[in-house]
Amino acid sequence: LLIVLADLAHIAGAVRAEDAVMQLALEAYDAYLVLCPTSAALRMRAETLLRLRRYVDAFDAFQNLYSHALRCSEQAMLQAIGPVSVKARMAVPKAPLNDSQLKRQQLDEYPVGHSAARVAELEVS
Repeated sequence: LLIVLADLAHIAGAVRAEDAVMQLALEAYDAYLVLCPTSAALRMRAETLLRLRRYVDAFDAFQNLYSHALRCSEQAMLQAIGPVSVKARMAVPKAPLNDSQLKRQQLDEYPVGHSAARVAELEVS
């Protein structure tokens, strides 16, 4: 409900050009972000600060949104590739590995039962 209040206050404040209503929107976005920091809420908070003509705060908020988006995309990328052991990252092969050796190495990086491990195991065998 906080995000709905924030969005409605933002719209009303923008339409009426009332800073007091925009300030209410900002407070609602801040309260919501404590509970659930989403990119959409971070963006709307930054836009609200722009409408309040708090430009330094607004650009800080956009920087925060950018950092949040990078963290989220990095986490998604790490989840997509799966775990990589320190040993595997540090290993420098003496000779180039053939396809079978590469697949076996990838298989060893996943925990037993991991879906990617099962796929790699099928490819190796």
